[in-house]
Amino acid sequence: MRRTGRVEELTGALGMAGLTAATALTALDELLTVPGPAAVTVGDADWGSTHRFLRGLAAPRTAHLLPAGREADRGGDEPLVRDLAGVPPEEAARLVEDALTEALARVMRTTPDRVDRRRRLDELGVDSLMTAELAVQISRRTRREVPAMELAGAESVQALARRVLARLVRPANAG
Repeated sequence: MRRTGRVEELTGALGMAGLTAATALTALDELLTVPGPAAVTVGDADWGSTHRFLRGLAAPRTAHLLPAGREADRGGDEPLVRDLAGVPPEEAARLVEDALTEALARVMRTTPDRVDRRRRLDELGVDSLMTAELAVQISRRTRREVPAMELAGAESVQALARRVLARLVRPANAG
């Protein structure tokens, strides 16, 4: 099924692309002629992009899906993490808050100066789809996963920045 608009944009950011009806029907024809598992998924996926959001894809049962040798899959620091190295805590908090504000502004299709950093995300008009998109952007920028539910419950961008900063100062695999 081919979708347009925000859903397509978000699924594209996650590494998933829509299928044409012809492609889906061809796959269905092939699947109906071959005995196999009771459930299958047919799709066009960029697993390297998906891995930036779903870090669990590196598990042994799915690691074969990931492209070999790509910088994004080696776990190197993203620019925000590098920017925080050796920075005093107050400056680090400001850098994270600025980065989150910029990401939220992109999601909201506005400019960072129009984002009130003291208001709850839902008060800013951020819906569940936008929250998921923000989670993808944070994951890309920080290489740390912040659950969408945690974002939705954040008291403000400022409070969210403190949470993200706490995740950045501990190792990525520490939780």
